[in-house]
Amino acid sequence: MALNIVVIDDDVEIRTLTRMLLEKKGHRVELFPSLGEASLHLASEKVELVILDLNLGRRDGLEVLQYLHRIKLTAPVLIISSCDVRTANSVITVGQASDLNMIGFLPKPLKLTDLTTLVAQLDRVSNPVSNDSLNSALENDHFFLMYQPKIDLSSATPVSVEALLRWKDPDLGIIPPDKFIRFAEMNGHIAPITWRVMEMAMSQLARWQSTGIRVTMAINMSAVLFSRTDVCDITSRLLAEHQLDPSLLTLELTETAEVGNLMLGLETMTRLRIMGVDLSLDDFGTGHASFTQLYQIPFSELKVDRMFVGKMHQDPNAYAIVRNIISLGQSLGMRVVAEGIETEQHQQMLLEMGCNLGQGYFIGKPMTAEDFETWFAKRCSPHEVVPFRPEKRLG
Repeated sequence: MALNIVVIDDDVEIRTLTRMLLEKKGHRVELFPSLGEASLHLASEKVELVILDLNLGRRDGLEVLQYLHRIKLTAPVLIISSCDVRTANSVITVGQASDLNMIGFLPKPLKLTDLTTLVAQLDRVSNPVSNDSLNSALENDHFFLMYQPKIDLSSATPVSVEALLRWKDPDLGIIPPDKFIRFAEMNGHIAPITWRVMEMAMSQLARWQSTGIRVTMAINMSAVLFSRTDVCDITSRLLAEHQLDPSLLTLELTETAEVGNLMLGLETMTRLRIMGVDLSLDDFGTGHASFTQLYQIPFSELKVDRMFVGKMHQDPNAYAIVRNIISLGQSLGMRVVAEGIETEQHQQMLLEMGCNLGQGYFIGKPMTAEDFETWFAKRCSPHEVVPFRPEKRLG
């Protein structure tokens, strides 16, 4: 599978050698001597691998990583540099802390054998998922969770967290969900992965509840699973094992899921709601049967997609869409969560529209459980936080 690769290095010989080897293997390569020349391409094109020199004259590689973080690059990043291994590892750690997919380091001067090895690994970078790799990830606990907070926008009080799945491959580093979830759905892995996520998330939620961190937990659920007959039983068992009230759990479904799958699971979703578990319709406004889903399925929460939230301060159409989604959700007695809040202006505009809840980088990035506890302590007084819960409906 051919990759779109960007090489940023001010050494013309390395750029030439890298292009020669990568193009020989069928990959598409763009070469840039600096971030300034690469920035437009990185921001506007689909890039699937970045090879980055740490020493770019007046601008060092850390500044480039900051830029890649700002544009939310999901492509893997490979570092090449004449620095020592400890320094390179520090750079990789900084990049990972910014949610970049740092896959490793090659020392300079680059050897032909190093570049040949890199080329041989590119197929795994472009398609790291296989039945064996997913089985290995499950068996060896390579999956872990990050947590992104949601707040009550009117009081800035934390009320919930969304559990976000990550896969840390020992060779490739962090693999984002969009690289493996679809494969897992199509090849029978999505159920065991989801049960593992639910176990980890509920275990963490029980620990937080016991220490006075009163938040609810949202877990992403593939629509594929709702055609199974065991979802309610497994959910009920896990809630009982961790002594959690069902009202503390929200299962999020993406609106882009196939309506047929959702309709097959209507009985399961209704049983979950009768149990007291909340259902959230994620990415609202980007799918293909929004009103059918809202009408047929007993959702208790509606999430406004980040695409509209991010543009509403400069695009009147996006503003109108956000405002009307908020009004629609509230008229149906649902909580409304705005995703993708990245500035104070976004938050203020949503408040003026009457939006209940929000999440985004301005509020808090995805973080480890320990980092969330620190973040929560700074936001809350020691007394119990009561999550925002409007009147529920069953349909």
